[in-house]
Amino acid sequence: MVVTIDVPGGCHIQSHVPAEPFLVPTTLDLDGSAGLSFGAATYPVGDTERFDWTPVVLNLYRGTFEIDVPVKVEAGANPGRRTVSGRVRYQGCTANACLPPAEVGVEVDLEIASKEEG
Repeated sequence: MVVTIDVPGGCHIQSHVPAEPFLVPTTLDLDGSAGLSFGAATYPVGDTERFDWTPVVLNLYRGTFEIDVPVKVEAGANPGRRTVSGRVRYQGCTANACLPPAEVGVEVDLEIASKEEG
C-alpha cells in the first residue's frame, strides 16, 4: 500500500530522520482494519539542504512523496473494498521558520481479491 503526501509549494517537512533532535520526524500511523495487518513503513530518503538559521544540513521532504507500507491479508479475510485510515505527523517549515508539529488524517482505499481472483 502506498500513502502519497503532497507538501505545498514553498514549504517542506522534516524527513522521517530529521537532522536535529528538536525537529519532529514525519511518521505514519495506521488504524487496524479487519482482515489486514501492516508491516513497517518505508520512508523515502529526504532531500538535504542548509538554511541560514542552522549550521546543520537538514533532511527534508518537498513536493510529492510516497510512504510504502506492506499489507498482509489475513486468512479468512472477506474480499472487497476496505478503507484504511491513519495519521501523518509532521513538522512543516519554510526557509525561515518551522511551525509547531501537526497531524493530518489519511485514507487509502484497498481492494481485497477473492482466492479465485488472486
